[in-house]
Amino acid sequence: MTDITDYIRLHRTEPFRPVATAQALFRLWHRRTRSRAFLQRASRHELADIGLSPWQCQAEANKPFWRG
Repeated sequence: MTDITDYIRLHRTEPFRPVATAQALFRLWHRRTRSRAFLQRASRHELADIGLSPWQCQAEANKPFWRG
């Protein structure tokens, strides 16, 4: 399932608002981009603090922004 359909399914009780839905999706993508950029430059110590191995970090950082 895509992010947009997930968002619509979760917010079905509200009337469909395409602009608000698109804005929420872009915010999600931006947050993922920033998080993955942090993972690429984080030190091993920082990764250990958040409980990620370097391999897990690399796998997450290499995902495109539209993948969850």
